[in-house]
Amino acid sequence: TIEKGQAVWNTIFVKDVLSPLRILDAGLVSRIAGYLSDHLGDPISLRQVASFVSPSGRLISPHTAASFLEALADAHLIEKAIRFDLTENAPQTTRYCYFFTSLELRHAQFGPAPEHEAERINANKAWLQLRRNYGTVYIASGSEKVDFVFCAVPELTQVDSTVTGSSTRTDSG
Repeated sequence: TIEKGQAVWNTIFVKDVLSPLRILDAGLVSRIAGYLSDHLGDPISLRQVASFVSPSGRLISPHTAASFLEALADAHLIEKAIRFDLTENAPQTTRYCYFFTSLELRHAQFGPAPEHEAERINANKAWLQLRRNYGTVYIASGSEKVDFVFCAVPELTQVDSTVTGSSTRTDSG
């Protein structure tokens, strides 16, 4: 039920996110998690996260935002997805995408995102499945939709999150 999901989220949030870093402003970190929920799978910069929190009256630096995101990831509530530039054939080091490790906990705590919920859920499910099966997974940058790139030795494979047929592309070497 929703109540049980909220109870599990709150327990993890307090014990594994707030306590280790001695964070006193739980509402601030919760707003950041809510922002990630609304922008599930979108490329997000640390500056965007810090700016989102600022209207609430609390100014934080991108470095502080990074610490809070890392705490959420260390608690296994979210995962950071690194974007991959297909033209450069290299991972990017800015504007990461974030996915929730449990869609049930996300829904219990934040409810559905206002726009593109089905696409966001499908992208999150695809991310989780690919991470379980392939380990190293990237988000293809420069695409309007979420495309995943994963390393399957000796090839690089790209999968569209809306794959229903043969929309998979592999490039050897």
